Amino acid sequence: MNPLLRVLLVVGGLAAGALALGARAAGEVQPGPKPKVVFDAAGKPMFIGAAGWTEIGRSEKDGRQVVEYRFPQPNAGGKQGVLRVMAHTIARSVKFADLSADEKGAVESARDAAIQHMVDEVDAMPGLDFVSGGTQFIYTALEGADRYDYVQYVVVNGIEQPGNKLRPAVAVDFRCRGAIPYGGAGFEEAVVGLEDFCRDALLDINKTD
Repeated sequence: MNPLLRVLLVVGGLAAGALALGARAAGEVQPGPKPKVVFDAAGKPMFIGAAGWTEIGRSEKDGRQVVEYRFPQPNAGGKQGVLRVMAHTIARSVKFADLSADEKGAVESARDAAIQHMVDEVDAMPGLDFVSGGTQFIYTALEGADRYDYVQYVVVNGIEQPGNKLRPAVAVDFRCRGAIPYGGAGFEEAVVGLEDFCRDALLDINKTD
């Protein structure tokens, strides 16, 4: 078994997900103080970054909604990191009690596939140097000639959908890249800021307080 996968299986405990509240139609949603996941007109999950983040790309890949943002990275002297979020629905409800036996098996397979997708993506990063794992992956990788620090998670959240009594289960792959190249001035302080930002932004999805 891939050693990264053995580490990442710990994240399966997060599959119940953080509860998400208050989503409206994606076209109506404006950036607020917290990031959000909402559903677009086609019923697909869509990530909306927090106010102050700059969207630099939005697309769809392998059935996943993909969006990239630049964000002001803490402890990085005003420089901006890069956030990449991938999201897709894996079940019509985040609660197993709402699902049939076949659906329960399918959602477990889909969750495992989301985890494997993340592992494969990390494995394919140029010049990968794995630092630590568990409920998050921390590693460095090359982008062009420079090496950057990365923090990456995959979780399953229950997202409220207008007109739906259930909260569909949405897999969210959340990857943050640091603003300062490895070993550059201020790098060590910026790494701490990156890890804190990535964790807190993930936990803040659809929070209303």
